[in-house]
Amino acid sequence: MEFQTITLFLNRYLYYPVVLVFVVNLIQRQYKEAGTKKRYATLYLGVFFLVFWGYTFLLMRLAMGDFWLVLFIAAAVVPAVIKRKVVFPFRRTCPRCGSGVTLKTLLFEDANLCPGCRKADADGEARSGGPG
Repeated sequence: MEFQTITLFLNRYLYYPVVLVFVVNLIQRQYKEAGTKKRYATLYLGVFFLVFWGYTFLLMRLAMGDFWLVLFIAAAVVPAVIKRKVVFPFRRTCPRCGSGVTLKTLLFEDANLCPGCRKADADGEARSGGPG
């Protein structure tokens, strides 16, 4: 049983991140068009955590060692790195001015703009007569 200590720990406590990610995903549904990309990203992360949790259960059931966790993580990291703009669209800083964004913007809005840049965009759209 010593060769499954990490698997046992993950199987016991991975439930909480799974629930947390899916709860955030449900809250993101309020922001419909403003946060579609981030909603899909949290859905992808939630599915990953759910599959990983199931995989830890399978490893415990088959009495396989923690080494197999490394293989699963490596197999999951490669596509996540390749598609990182889709899986990880969360940015802590504004792409225009570099200042920090609010938690609401970080989790729920695809634009990732700080309040000042968002206000400047809204003023520019109002002067030009609309978006685009």
